[in-house]
Amino acid sequence: MTIVFTGVGYGLSHYVMKKTFAATTSMVVTTKTAKTSTSDKDQYQEMLRSNRFLSQAKKDLNLSTSVDQLINDVSIHSNDADIDKSTTHTYWLTVGGDNAEQCRKTAVYLNTRLQKQLMKLKDVESAKSYGRNQTSLIQTAPHYNKITLIWGIVGLLISLLIVVFSWLYDRSFKRSSDITEALDLPVLGLIPTEKSAAAVDAKRKDGQK
Repeated sequence: MTIVFTGVGYGLSHYVMKKTFAATTSMVVTTKTAKTSTSDKDQYQEMLRSNRFLSQAKKDLNLSTSVDQLINDVSIHSNDADIDKSTTHTYWLTVGGDNAEQCRKTAVYLNTRLQKQLMKLKDVESAKSYGRNQTSLIQTAPHYNKITLIWGIVGLLISLLIVVFSWLYDRSFKRSSDITEALDLPVLGLIPTEKSAAAVDAKRKDGQK
């Protein structure tokens, strides 16, 4: 049962469950005044997720995804541990979805367009891509090993439960004391099996030696 459940988990994760991806690009923004990396992140996020901005992206890239779904799929984050005030910070733009190539193209497009929008802000001195719009693409789901392991553990637990309940509800006699307790009759003799008799003979011979 454990093997069967493990196989089911492997099959579901590899051939049934829907795959999702996340494409990430980075950009370096230089401002005229020193500030932390998180101080402008919300403003950049609001610009990125605006209906007008994403509607244009949907039209130019001929995306099948709705604008509302794009709003949920795109985000900007920065190094939250960066608390030092500086004029230059790196931001990462991430686009999620179920089409790897579409995620990558959308991430590059939005990064380029957002840089142009940021240059219109008074406090932004420059905004450029890091590494010529290099994009990292990862599969975010399903997690093959995790799902397979969980199904295997479930199969093992079910197997153990079946064994435990079978033992608890097994009413057959296993010892002479079980017969005495159940029937309230004395045991007059025991007939050994061939295997148990052979074991007794072997011990007797070893004792005589």
